[in-house]
Amino acid sequence: MPRLAAWQKEIRERKFMSKKVIAILSAALIGAACSHGQNMPVVNSNLQDLFDKAAQTQDKRLRLKDAIYFTDKPIKLDNRHSGLKVSANKTALISGGKRIQGWKKEGALLKAKADSPFPIFSLFVNGKRAQLATDSGPNGYYKAVGPNKVALPGEDAEMLIYNSMTVNNEDVAKLAKMKPEDLKRAYMDFFLAWYSPRYRIESITPNDDGKTSVVRFRNTMQPSKERHLQMKKSKSRAAKYPTVFRFGDKAKFHILNAEYALDRPGEFMYNPDDKCVYYFPRPGETAANIDAWYPYVGSILEAKGNSSVDPIKGLQFRNIAFQYGRHIPDFPDNSWRATTQAGAFIPGFVSFKNVDGLLMEYCRISNCDMYALELGEGVWNSVVRNCEIYDAGLGGIKVGKPFGPRGKKEGESCVEPVNDNTIPHITGRVTLENNLIYNYGRWNKAGCGIIVFNSGNNTVRHNTIFDGYYTGISVGWCWGFHKTFSQNNKICDNRIFHIGHGVMDDMGGIYTLGNAEGSVISGNVISDIHRVKYGAWGIYNDEGSAGYIIENNYVYDTEEDSYFQHYGRNNTVRNNVFVDARNHAIGVGRRTKEYPDELVFERNIVVYKSPTVLLRNDVPYERRTAKFDRNMYFNRAGEVVVGKIPFSKWQQDFGQDKNSIVADPQLDGYTPKNEDYKKIGFVPFSVETAGVEGVMKTYFEKIIKDYPFVKPSEYK
Repeated sequence: MPRLAAWQKEIRERKFMSKKVIAILSAALIGAACSHGQNMPVVNSNLQDLFDKAAQTQDKRLRLKDAIYFTDKPIKLDNRHSGLKVSANKTALISGGKRIQGWKKEGALLKAKADSPFPIFSLFVNGKRAQLATDSGPNGYYKAVGPNKVALPGEDAEMLIYNSMTVNNEDVAKLAKMKPEDLKRAYMDFFLAWYSPRYRIESITPNDDGKTSVVRFRNTMQPSKERHLQMKKSKSRAAKYPTVFRFGDKAKFHILNAEYALDRPGEFMYNPDDKCVYYFPRPGETAANIDAWYPYVGSILEAKGNSSVDPIKGLQFRNIAFQYGRHIPDFPDNSWRATTQAGAFIPGFVSFKNVDGLLMEYCRISNCDMYALELGEGVWNSVVRNCEIYDAGLGGIKVGKPFGPRGKKEGESCVEPVNDNTIPHITGRVTLENNLIYNYGRWNKAGCGIIVFNSGNNTVRHNTIFDGYYTGISVGWCWGFHKTFSQNNKICDNRIFHIGHGVMDDMGGIYTLGNAEGSVISGNVISDIHRVKYGAWGIYNDEGSAGYIIENNYVYDTEEDSYFQHYGRNNTVRNNVFVDARNHAIGVGRRTKEYPDELVFERNIVVYKSPTVLLRNDVPYERRTAKFDRNMYFNRAGEVVVGKIPFSKWQQDFGQDKNSIVADPQLDGYTPKNEDYKKIGFVPFSVETAGVEGVMKTYFEKIIKDYPFVKPSEYK
């Protein structure tokens, strides 16, 4: 286990962590999670007043009742709240939801009045998220024919690629019959590898060919004409980024919030004309027994200090649950600003900025449409542990601020110092441990279980992450070899599984970007990663990843390489067990002369089965790019070949794997029973404690027993 800094030890060893208290806290967590707030008493108090008054007392303690507290606006904390400790005996639930009552049966649907001042895009029924009415096509997706090239009078032909596309008539036949005012309430959800924008439809125009139509939509990522011409002139690959054709002309999409699409159990739609919600009940649900809520607030708690050097200090939250938050549209026409990879700029439901010494434990965050928890700019020396996050619309926890490199001069260190908080906007020394994060990406599929941006000296350990549509843990936010703050991050002993679901691309169980000197990825167990077209890797060192030690990990059953590096420098992959990747077992992407000394790959056990090939692209790699040695390889279904050449020729002609062996390791799980592993210097390790421990593990085992996993073939 990584060494604990003094401040971490102090928090871990506080008196309240006695065994008796831990038992009480765990019972509270499990009880509250099972109830989803149902049947809890309600306290009619102004939460902002409660927080403000408690902050003025000598002991600065706010003891909430084991009840539901409703709020219709965010609770805001500032420097006056330093030292505030908020807790409950079992669980206090802070809810940003509004209940919908008075349901009546109307044909196959249930209908109820919802006196909402805004359109309702999320609904939760009996503790489960309902799906906004969705037309996903006969095969799980619709696909565009390609970009639109037909400009209407007054349209700028140069800009058509951003806000329109050509589709088959049969795919939008029902959509085209809608009234113009209803059509403009419908949206298209796009699935574009690592981002998933939602655009409001504006019009549908038939083409003269009688086979296709043009759909025009509100692209909130569209650049100015000047910027467009600059990108076009430079032939930058960024020119296609703001379009839905970034990854090819056959953009994948769903149609949402269209009345005709309300045709399956668990779906709903809000009609602003009669201010009613229409819901297609699941089996067993009736007008009499459904408990329905919609999120009213955006962020439910916003704590923001004056600056990183004048932060809020010593906030604590224990046994507090936060529930129901919506992703508020960014524009008056109910459009959302499209965001980049991993939904990086979408805010947190519970948000902390310029905060030092935060402690959150035995808390629960659920049923929201954004990232559940944001430890944003200026957060230092903080701990989130023993918490549960589920049904997050985007992702689980985001750490730091998504900003890029500060530039790099030749010969200059690629890593910035990050041992203090004097640099504005930087976040560091955050520990995320023993948290359970699952069922994420339910509003925007591009969210990560945990994402650490350009931030260093963080520890992410013993978390269990599963059932998300994109990456499990992501670290770094710099493409290429620029200066970063992402040093000394420890990603250890986590369990990550069943992510991707065949919806998104270019993801990893653990994903990294940029320089990261002193960073370690160790003791993790990763499995069951699925993609659409490409990129479902176990451990994925993406662009510019540098300085990582990757050791003692167990990766198995991934749709692509157990380990893949796009390009990087000075990364060492050693003493891992990689089993049953499909398509390719191990991969290195860019292997040209400008990327030397990318990788050392040694003392690993690699097991695969043909037709999977050992190396990505099925070609041998030069030693100037990657150095392979002292590994054990085994093909369950034939000979071990490297890039179509015999293993012996790989050793002789390429100088690779000279001290490696081909042998069946006789794995018992991840432990080799064939003692030939000693010949390569492999050291057996244990990952039995990967993922959550203690009472959180007991709780996880209860959840997972009958968990309704999504299968890629079943995704709607």
